[in-house]
Amino acid sequence: MTITSILQPASKKFVGTALVAILTALPGGVQAQTLSALLGATYENNPHLSAMRERKTSSLANVDAARGQRWPTVNVTGQEGRRHLDQRTAEETLTDRQVRLELSLDLWRSGQISAGIEKANAGVAQTDAQLTQTSIEALKTVAINWLSLKSAEQIIVLQRDDIAERKDFVEQLKTRVARGLATVTDLSAAQLAVIEQQTALQQTEEQRIQALDTLEKWSGLRPKQTTGTALLPEVPMTLEAALSQAATQATQIQIARGAVAQAQAEVAEREGAIGPQLSLNAHHGYEYDQTIHENVLEERAVSREQSTGVMLELTVPLTDGGSRRAQIRASTHALAAARLHLRAAQEDTAATVRNSWTKRASAQNRIALLEQQLSAATALQESRQREFNQGLIDIQPLLDANQKRSSTEQDLIHAHTTLQQSEVQLLADIGALTPERLGLQ
Repeated sequence: MTITSILQPASKKFVGTALVAILTALPGGVQAQTLSALLGATYENNPHLSAMRERKTSSLANVDAARGQRWPTVNVTGQEGRRHLDQRTAEETLTDRQVRLELSLDLWRSGQISAGIEKANAGVAQTDAQLTQTSIEALKTVAINWLSLKSAEQIIVLQRDDIAERKDFVEQLKTRVARGLATVTDLSAAQLAVIEQQTALQQTEEQRIQALDTLEKWSGLRPKQTTGTALLPEVPMTLEAALSQAATQATQIQIARGAVAQAQAEVAEREGAIGPQLSLNAHHGYEYDQTIHENVLEERAVSREQSTGVMLELTVPLTDGGSRRAQIRASTHALAAARLHLRAAQEDTAATVRNSWTKRASAQNRIALLEQQLSAATALQESRQREFNQGLIDIQPLLDANQKRSSTEQDLIHAHTTLQQSEVQLLADIGALTPERLGLQ
C-alpha cells in the first residue's frame, strides 16, 4: 500500500456550496461517516451553539425594546366605588365611577433614545460575532478530530499490514533456523520487532478512540469509520491576503469592535441623561357621581364631568450630587479600555495568523522531505532484503531498514494530516470557517 493511495490533496478550491450534511445509514442506527455530515450535525445539535442562538434572539428583542421608546405610551385607567352611610334620619348611597385615558410621548431626551438603540444594535452585532466564534470553534474541533481519526485509520492499516509481513518473516526465519541458515538470536529479534509494532498499533487505536470520543461530544454522532472528504474554503494565496482577511472577518476582532460600539453608545446615553428633556402628556377623563338619599322621598343627585388636557413638560436637570457625571467619566474610561482591547485583539489575531501560516509552510516542507526519505527508505529496505537473502548481512540491518520504511510512511501520513489541520486552523483564525462558508445555512 502506497501513501498516495490513501491521502488526498491538502487543499481544494471552494466553489459553490461546499458541504451538504448527509447521514449514512449503517447497521445499528444512523451513523455519520463523512466530515460534511459531522459538521452539519454539530451545527444543528451542539448545545453550545443552541445557547448562543438563544442569546442572539434575546439581543434582537432588546433592539425592539429600545426602538419602542420612540413611540407614545397609552394607558387606560378605570375605577368604581360605592359607599353606604347609615345616618339617623336617612340612608345615603354614594357611587363614584371614573375612566381616564392618558398618553405620554418623549419628544426630546438629548439623544438618549438614539444612543439606546445604537447600544442595542451593537449588542446584537457582538452577540452575532460570539455566535460565529462559537460556531467556528465547534466546526474546527470537529474537522481537526475527523482528520486525526482518518489519519489513525490509515496508520492502523499500515501497521496491520506491517505486522502481517513481520509475522510471515518470523515463520520464514523459523524454517531458516531449522536448516541452520539463521540463528535463534535472529528469530528473537524478528519476534521482538512484531511485538514493538503491535504496541505501536495499540497506541494508534487509543488515539483513534480519543478522536471518536471528541467527535461524539461535539456532534452527538460516533462514526464507525471515515469516508470521503469535504471541501473547505480556499486558503489565501499569500500571508498578506490572510492578514487582510483576518482584519475584517476574524471573530475576535468583531467582538472587540462590538464592545467599542456598545461603550460609545453608553457614553452618549449617559451624557443625554444630564441634558434637557421635553415630553408631551395628554389625557381625557370621564367622571360620574351619584348620591341617593333614601327615606327622604328617594332624593337623587347625579353629576357627570369630562376633562381633557394637553401639557408640554420641559425638564432640565440641575444637580444630582455629581453621580451622573461620575457615571459619564466611568463610561469614558470603559470606552478607552474597549478601544485598547480592540487594538490588542487585532495584534493577537495577526500574530495567530502568522503562526498558523508558518506551521502550514513547515508542514508542506516536511511532506516534501518525507517523500524523498520514503523513496530512499524503500530502496534501502529492498537492498537489505537482497543482502540478507544472500547471507551478506545479519538480520538487524534488515529489521532496521523495515522499521525505517514503516516509520517514514507513518510520518508522511502524520505530515499530511498536520498540513490539513493547519489549514483548518488558519481558516478558523481568519474567520473563514463559518457555517455560511461551509454551506450549513
